Amino acid sequence: MGKNAFKTPASVIVNSFMLLFFSTLLLSPFTCLTAVENSTLPLKNYLCEALQNNSELEAAFYEWQGALFEMQASDTLPDPKISYGYFIQSVETRVGPQNNRLNLSQMFPWIGKLTNRKKLAFKKAQMAEQKWYVLTHALIRKLKDAFYDQYFLEKSIQLTEENIALVDILEGVAQRQVKVGASSADAIQAQIEINKLHDNVDSLQKKEQSLIAKIIALMNAPVQTRVKVPAELFEQVTTVPEMYSEEGLKENNPTLIFLSLQREKEKANYRLVHQDRYPDITVGIDWIDTGRAIMPTPDNGKDALIASVSLNLPIWSSTYRSRENAAKSHIVSANDLLIQKTQEIFADYRDVLFKYQDAERRAVLYKETLLPQAEQALEILIEAYKTGKVEFDRVLESQRILLHFQLEYERAIVDKAKAVNAFEEIIGACRL
Repeated sequence: MGKNAFKTPASVIVNSFMLLFFSTLLLSPFTCLTAVENSTLPLKNYLCEALQNNSELEAAFYEWQGALFEMQASDTLPDPKISYGYFIQSVETRVGPQNNRLNLSQMFPWIGKLTNRKKLAFKKAQMAEQKWYVLTHALIRKLKDAFYDQYFLEKSIQLTEENIALVDILEGVAQRQVKVGASSADAIQAQIEINKLHDNVDSLQKKEQSLIAKIIALMNAPVQTRVKVPAELFEQVTTVPEMYSEEGLKENNPTLIFLSLQREKEKANYRLVHQDRYPDITVGIDWIDTGRAIMPTPDNGKDALIASVSLNLPIWSSTYRSRENAAKSHIVSANDLLIQKTQEIFADYRDVLFKYQDAERRAVLYKETLLPQAEQALEILIEAYKTGKVEFDRVLESQRILLHFQLEYERAIVDKAKAVNAFEEIIGACRL
């Protein structure tokens, strides 16, 4: 299994408290929350804020802590029992009347039951720990993806505003053409295009506000928190390897590790259920308070001590058989779910690899070929329009094509980063 899958109970406990310690030191409000209120911060600051304050992640962490404490108490013996009896009518014996009875008993589970309870509780603690890892990687991916989307929206706004300035220049050219006797249709058409672009900017700005609200919710930060596109947002973007084995996914994917632990937990539960067929042993001692007899006798008034051993009788075999069958069904269910999820995650990896390669291809195509050509074509058409050699429609269409290519280039960059982000979540390697 992966590096987080199987640990001894002691290491799990140590890791949990070490994590809590470093969370307190490194993820303090001074280093996270205060920083977020500034602008143009590293991505790590925002991720730090989210990991510290996200309520779902915090709930999973304390669920893990609870499972650790339950594990510590899982192999303890049940409380001993003490009982007292008073003889309403004294039983007269040779050595005197019996007046009171005191019993002390302790139940001992069958050999191996406590060990199996401990193993089951340990598996539950490991699952709670792994659930925390799953949610941590998912949160990092969601937040990074949100910032990539914010970057794209801000670039879209910037490029659209640059195109508004460009069309405004074209409108000025069209107005000058009107002064020398040309039709005013070109100027009106330019104004229509400018208004459409302004509407696009307004729509993009509202969309960014909605996205910022989502980012703030992920960080569980105050509503008024200022959120800017992080500095060095694309610094961690690396590559997606073309060959990644299914075995490697099983060893590293947080979800598959969690499902593997779930299967092991069901197996531990079956072993414990099976042992319910064996009786528990109760050992006890009784003390009987004996009064003095009327007639003097040997051992007059001597108290009685009775040692006892009792067993419960697990005779309802149909009940135990049903519980064992249920436990077996849970094992099969967990195993089938692991097999299915393995195939799905490997398919997700192949999809991520395709998206990465496609985005990389598009980025190169737009940057090295289409964008230079579109810019050159627009320059030529603007000069030709000034001399009356081409229609204004062709200039506007060329401007629209340039804007489209600029946006598609930025989209390719974002898609590539998102593909890397998704791959890191798949292999459990999301980074701050």
